[in-house]
Amino acid sequence: MKFQRLLQSNDSHPTTTMELSAAAAKRQYYKEWYEKNKAKRQEYNLKNRVHVREWHLKHRDRVLEHKKKYREKNRQKEMARHKKYFEANRERILDRARMYREKAKLDKQASSSVESQGAVREPPLSSVRMRLTFILN
Repeated sequence: MKFQRLLQSNDSHPTTTMELSAAAAKRQYYKEWYEKNKAKRQEYNLKNRVHVREWHLKHRDRVLEHKKKYREKNRQKEMARHKKYFEANRERILDRARMYREKAKLDKQASSSVESQGAVREPPLSSVRMRLTFILN
């Protein structure tokens, strides 16, 4: 039934039931459902944001335990996702790392040269007092 409604609503792309697989139809249906209910979700989230924050603070140990279990369960997926991202953006990431390294090196050199150039060290107070005492006597 949903499949038929989907085909009827998709008049801009004339397709037959043979061309559109069940998985694609399901994906399309949920995509449309998500867009249709987006405003409701945003309104709900705004209305209950404070309540959710308070609940999270009150049940912090449960939240952290859930987070830990989720991370352990999905560690492989997460590693694969990071690897995929790194491979896709390898050049940009490495360029940024090089830039930060050079900037850190320049900052370190600049700070050390400032210390050596403009640092007119004043003698400690006791030696100044001793000099004044010597000069005045």
